[in-house]
Amino acid sequence: MSLGLILGPLLCAVQTHAQASSDAGSTITAAEMGSTLFIHTGPFLAARAGLREQLPMFGGNYSFKFRETWLDTGVYLSELNDTRLATVSLGFRHNFSVDKDLNTIMLLGGDWWYIDAPRASPRMTFGMHIGGGVSYALSGKLAFRTDSKINIGPGFSLYIGLGLEYYFDDTAAAAP
Repeated sequence: MSLGLILGPLLCAVQTHAQASSDAGSTITAAEMGSTLFIHTGPFLAARAGLREQLPMFGGNYSFKFRETWLDTGVYLSELNDTRLATVSLGFRHNFSVDKDLNTIMLLGGDWWYIDAPRASPRMTFGMHIGGGVSYALSGKLAFRTDSKINIGPGFSLYIGLGLEYYFDDTAAAAP
């Protein structure tokens, strides 16, 4: 029930945005394709995930743009006091242009987790994430980006990442 309350408004926003966008045809232009690399670091706050402390985390995301949506892949790593955590994620990202240089970001996807904590045997599990963020263009190909991801499974957790995003090809950092 609560997951529906979270996902419902987000999915409606994407559908409304898609209906408002004009479709010039089925030809895909170079402006509708591209890729980005986002290198980030920040705190990982675990709650009911079998971990007892806040962990420093770093990682990287590589995204592929296809028309309005980005396919987002990521790797997140953390180690502190004999606790090791690794996450591989695959999901979708959508940018909404707010200003010439400012974008808001919506994230939704699945995660694979590896957790090795003291007083517990190592385990692998699956989960999902939902989140959002803000991207601000620093130059034509470089942007400052911050993301917040709520992870559901194992337990609940929050990751807040800050970093730089580089836009490859002809994809401009200010374009959604």
